[in-house]
Amino acid sequence: APEDIVKQLQEDWHVIMDEVASQGKAAFEALQKRLRLHESLFFSSALADGHGAHEGRRERIDLLEPVAGIILDLLREEHLKGAQKDLARYLLLATMGPKNSSACSHVRTPWPTADNRCFYRASLSQVAKEMLGKFADECDSMRKRIDFIAASQSDSACAALAKLPADKVDVPECWLDSAHPDHLSWRATQRDNNLRFDPSWALEVDGNPARCCLALLRLGAVPDLAACAALHQVDHAPMAGMFARGWIRYSELCNTRFQDKMKEVASRAIRREGLDMELPSGYVPAKKLKRLMEKIREKKVELEEYTSWPGRSNAYFRHSQAFCILDTVRLGFICQGQSLEKQVECCMHIVKEFQACAPGDKVCVLRMKNGFAEGVHGSGGYADVKLLVYADLGVYEAFDGVEIPLQIVGEVQIILEGY
Repeated sequence: APEDIVKQLQEDWHVIMDEVASQGKAAFEALQKRLRLHESLFFSSALADGHGAHEGRRERIDLLEPVAGIILDLLREEHLKGAQKDLARYLLLATMGPKNSSACSHVRTPWPTADNRCFYRASLSQVAKEMLGKFADECDSMRKRIDFIAASQSDSACAALAKLPADKVDVPECWLDSAHPDHLSWRATQRDNNLRFDPSWALEVDGNPARCCLALLRLGAVPDLAACAALHQVDHAPMAGMFARGWIRYSELCNTRFQDKMKEVASRAIRREGLDMELPSGYVPAKKLKRLMEKIREKKVELEEYTSWPGRSNAYFRHSQAFCILDTVRLGFICQGQSLEKQVECCMHIVKEFQACAPGDKVCVLRMKNGFAEGVHGSGGYADVKLLVYADLGVYEAFDGVEIPLQIVGEVQIILEGY
């Protein structure tokens, strides 16, 4: 019962987290399936009995108040990590509740509350502000330390980190050569420092809706022709949305292979240099469609100055913003060390290992974004090094025997443990 769950969380939340860990599942996903507080905090079975389910749709203030207290206590922790972090994230999402603006055919009455956190919103905002302020102070202190060492020791790892470019696209020379079939697009990418990656299946589609439907079927983005027809005729999905669905499914096909490939590269540096760094044990899931569509809308604004792109038809280009979103597959490496300097040294070894890769290795860095570069200051003091890495991951065989090359650009975050 939800009352028992909340009572246990108040008394000792470790008991629940230990039970979740014993199941061998990812903590956050296991909490969602086991606790289901996102449902029970906003539904009273007692009110629904004999009156209909719609009568039970109510905020359970008696449960939300203690859960809010647990959230605030967790957020006040000096360093929120591990099981505490998983639990805090789960409870924050579980207490969001229904939106009063959303509606669907099976809901009899709209949700009456505009802000499901109204009675503890002020406290939550204050705690979050304090927490972010502390984090920013810690980050600023580390950044000053790195900048000081970089300025005073020109041959140090900190100096090398500061000299990495703030944002640079670096396309392999062989891709810029006129012999390369897509050299026009890659030359524009290099010229404008504006990276995009169009997978082969999308280029074959061009601007043709029928070919797009076939591509989605081959990728498994839709189960059958009826579902594809529904996207067109019922949902009126635009071509940009169709491409986005294909990009998400394609990313899912590439995801574990991409992360394994990136771990292989990092592990070489770890073994050779004896680095104090552990590889991520699990897999980061591919980005979801909702978030991709949000980023596509943002990208459209950024690309307003472009009316065309070399090597792409206008019919294709105006619908293909999805292929400018290159973090649909991603993972991060945390550089450890007993001191900040050791963490920076670890970071530079990992960066250099990736930079040493070439297209012949089926891996190469196409873009670097350095949050530690001179003049670059991230939100809240945060900084890392982001690499956008191309990887050739083999092929995927579609239902009709067609082999689709799995080639993608994904994001690798290199993070100092202190951050």
